[in-house]
Amino acid sequence: MAWAAWLHYGLGLSFGKCSQLMGRLGIEVTAGAIASSCASTGSDLVATHAAIKAHVAAAPAVVMDETGVRHEVARKERLRRSEGRLMTVT
Repeated sequence: MAWAAWLHYGLGLSFGKCSQLMGRLGIEVTAGAIASSCASTGSDLVATHAAIKAHVAAAPAVVMDETGVRHEVARKERLRRSEGRLMTVT
């Protein structure tokens, strides 16, 4: 079910299409079963989500890890400097 949930929420497939894809892989599951499973998992995580929000709100400082952002900026800069062979503009 976790993979079906990822297909729906991560890739945007409808529950029906998730069901069809899972069926092609030999896993027979209805769209309703996927939707029901996702709903129950979501409600199970409400308390965890609230605890995370409270922990972050009580923290003296909250910072964002921008490591990936820096690497992406550096990659684009290297591409820009590559003697005009490949130019990216954002």
